Amino acid sequence: MRPVQYMLFGIVLIAGLSACTVQEETAPPPPEPTPAPELVTPPPPPPKPITQYELEVVLYGMTEKQVIDKLAREADRVETEYNRGIDGYTQPSLTAWHYWDNPDGTGVRIGFVNDVVAEKEVLQVKEGTTYRE
Repeated sequence: MRPVQYMLFGIVLIAGLSACTVQEETAPPPPEPTPAPELVTPPPPPPKPITQYELEVVLYGMTEKQVIDKLAREADRVETEYNRGIDGYTQPSLTAWHYWDNPDGTGVRIGFVNDVVAEKEVLQVKEGTTYRE
């Protein structure tokens, strides 16, 4: 073989070897994990309205616990009212007014004196307002 042939053979050999080299395959990056969906809890249903009928089953002399059991829910708010009484006729008293509000703006209030029912009433809606205004 002549030197040119050796050279040509070498070039072909090198080109063949470089074509046969194994290329490493790079794996694609793993996919991003999908975020967990946010847990959205629905709002609680509105409370069951307290009507005249429910108020009639509340009896004078019942305790707060008995009233809550009858109405099946706690009062929405409580206010107190102090009555000084009339000297020589009535003694001072403290009435704890428990209010149960209905979604339509009406409500019920029950007055507890010495921890028992002393007064009760249904609060009606005035035209254009609620009883709380």
